[in-house]
Amino acid sequence: MNEHRDRTANSVSRRTVLKRTAASGTLVGLTGTLAQGGGTKIRLGGKVAGWQGQAPNSIKGQKNPTLKLKPGKKYTVVWKNLDGQPHDFVIRDKSGKQLVKTKIMNNRGKTQSVTFTASKKMATYLCTVHPTTMKGQVNTGGGNGGGGGGSQSTTSSTQSGNDGNSKKPAKQIKLGGQSTGWKGIAPESIKGKLNPTLNLKAGQPYEVIWINLDGFDHNFIAMSADGDPQTADYGSTVVRSPLMNVQGQTQTVRFTPKKDTNEYYCEIHPVEMRGAISTGGNGTTQTTTNQTTQTSPSKTFQLGFKDGKWMGQSSGIKGKANPTLTLQQGQRYAIKWTNTTSYSRAANRPNLVLTTNYPNGPALSRSDFLLKKGTSQTVTFTASKKLSAYFAENYRKAHGKIVVKSGGGSTTTTM
Repeated sequence: MNEHRDRTANSVSRRTVLKRTAASGTLVGLTGTLAQGGGTKIRLGGKVAGWQGQAPNSIKGQKNPTLKLKPGKKYTVVWKNLDGQPHDFVIRDKSGKQLVKTKIMNNRGKTQSVTFTASKKMATYLCTVHPTTMKGQVNTGGGNGGGGGGSQSTTSSTQSGNDGNSKKPAKQIKLGGQSTGWKGIAPESIKGKLNPTLNLKAGQPYEVIWINLDGFDHNFIAMSADGDPQTADYGSTVVRSPLMNVQGQTQTVRFTPKKDTNEYYCEIHPVEMRGAISTGGNGTTQTTTNQTTQTSPSKTFQLGFKDGKWMGQSSGIKGKANPTLTLQQGQRYAIKWTNTTSYSRAANRPNLVLTTNYPNGPALSRSDFLLKKGTSQTVTFTASKKLSAYFAENYRKAHGKIVVKSGGGSTTTTM
């Protein structure tokens, strides 16, 4: 059975939570309380493919239906686990803050209930284990719960960056935001590319105009690498735009990159939707986040992805599951991996990510997702003390250690 990695930054591990909830359907709320049958009832079915509306009739049969709530009124959400996978029910505000939260439950056929008072702050509901497929909107404009939303008009919002510069942006960059990655739209050099590298000139203002392609929460953040990863300080924010979750809506983000501005990402999908920024250039050119123009690798490791795990294929690691990769600091390496199984669903696609801290990142390098059997990807990188692990985003068991040796010593992280 495929297991999906929990992408939230919850301090309690999913394994611990599952142990606590394996025998019961109790819940913990933030503003919610243990349900005692009060309030207007909304019934949902939870499965990886999406929330299934069950009651009232206005949402029955709908996938991820919009919940129409009246501020100040009490509601009870009763949800049933339909597939035996771990799920929870969470309501968030526009900034992503959790307002109502249940425990994770993986008992097929079991139900959970949470009672809460609706507020104007409520914007979305989701399962934090499967936030890209199990997510719907909360409409607090009135109503008694349920009902799919109609078409929404396209609007535009502007986010001012910390540039303090009123000049016309030197260049416009257009991107499409979707939970599987940023899609390059313009200029021509990045068109159709996934998470394209933005080659910008430090000190010059830019406009990033992006369109929401899938209706999920996304925003655009640019970061500078002026922190210390060893102390979990990964740098400072150059610009952060508001979350936007209306499909087809556009947002304009203005900012001026610094010399150390090195990446952009979405804070809701920080692994999938992450690309590099290279300063010092005059335009925007394309490389993927795992591409390089540096020297050839001194060694190539070969891995196969099989049955939810990495399997060593090259000398020294052949036949080993999730083998430890031993590297020399400062040397160039490549990891070539092959997908050994065909996947019919996008949610099951594997990819390869190199990170400083499994599973919460940040991602130092990553490959694209692969669906077809026999297809391969190669990630080329320079070994540094920051590296500690590699993994596949959608599979909790597909992760291995990276040990980086430096002179007489080495650095590693125990997972």
